[in-house]
Amino acid sequence: MEIDTNAKTEVMPIGLDTLTQLPKEHQKRHIEVRALDNLLPLKSVWQTSLHASGIRLRNAQKW
Repeated sequence: MEIDTNAKTEVMPIGLDTLTQLPKEHQKRHIEVRALDNLLPLKSVWQTSLHASGIRLRNAQKW
């Protein structure tokens, strides 16, 4: 089992789903995915109480 070092408590998976048509799954759930050249304009989102997720943001330029 891989341990998330950021987790406050241990989390056990309850199942596994394989998604083979990811764009269709996003469309079905009304999820918009965009590629951005610059993430800096989004930095203020992480400074609010709004829940936002960003994997490896510390690697983004000027972050």
